[in-house]
Amino acid sequence: MRRILESLILLISIFLMFCGIYFLVEHFVLEKRNFVVYKILERSAYLEYGEFYCGATNIKNNIFITATHCVNDISKNDKVVLRVWSGKEYKFKKVVLVKGRDLALIFANDDNKNNDEDLFKEKIKISSPSLGEEVYIVGHTLSEFFTVRKAIVAKLHNDRFIIDTHIWFGDSGSGVFNRRGDLIGVITSTEMIPATKEEIGFPMWGLAEYVPKEVIYEVERRE
Repeated sequence: MRRILESLILLISIFLMFCGIYFLVEHFVLEKRNFVVYKILERSAYLEYGEFYCGATNIKNNIFITATHCVNDISKNDKVVLRVWSGKEYKFKKVVLVKGRDLALIFANDDNKNNDEDLFKEKIKISSPSLGEEVYIVGHTLSEFFTVRKAIVAKLHNDRFIIDTHIWFGDSGSGVFNRRGDLIGVITSTEMIPATKEEIGFPMWGLAEYVPKEVIYEVERRE
């Protein structure tokens, strides 16, 4: 009877030990995932002028990347708001278009130049997407700013890739990140499924462009 009781206590102890290990691992993974999400959010921004808005991602300091079609129609007289997740606002200084791509760099003015804590000192890490990997998008769907969604890289092309999630108005220019928080692309367009004879449709999936090396060279050249 004593041996049975000791064996039972041993089994219960082992069970509790594994439950504790599982809880710690699950808690660590969840905390790490949350850390990545907030790391992504801190780099995310949106630009707004009039009734038009788009997404953007901070690369370093006052340099942001977005889609070309998000900034093509901006004139010097337009009142443009560029706001990051923390609420800080930047002013447009200059836009540099990436040749042959729907990508653009925004060079902005920082009104608090003496406040080093507000600057993104570290350059964001940029990686290539992998087929089937899980990714995050920080978009601004239908005026709901800084919405975080998960998706899958469904297909790779030469300079763009398909993500398996709905992309809506306001998501253009937004960053696509892997689970490490690396920037792997920028939302540039969406595939639409026609719903009527007038070809009015709804989004099926999103298209994103790789961030080419020329972008990094341009950022490093201006540091």
